[in-house]
Amino acid sequence: MSRHRFYVNPKWIKETIVKIRGTDVWHITKVLRLGEGDRIYVFDGTGYEYYVMLTEKTPKELTGVILKKEYKAVESPLKITLAQALPKMDKLDLILQKATELGVYRVIP
Repeated sequence: MSRHRFYVNPKWIKETIVKIRGTDVWHITKVLRLGEGDRIYVFDGTGYEYYVMLTEKTPKELTGVILKKEYKAVESPLKITLAQALPKMDKLDLILQKATELGVYRVIP
């Protein structure tokens, strides 16, 4: 069984209830063919992950009850160092941007 995980805006999470809206509703109901009684994982971008049982389905919204809430470390425990030769200045900006997006801890020119 695969683990289905979806982002949910934190303002759509109220105590023990989660609302799922947008394109994820289509993906969950039509592509994955999940519905009431099925379980998924959702995360809110602040480090929390929720194990949710879907309880109600409408064409534009899914409602679920939170079965378990767990804090997951957002930052990687790995300290990745990028040793980069000096490129032209316009390329260096792009390299630094992409390295930051990938979670590089330190860049050595």
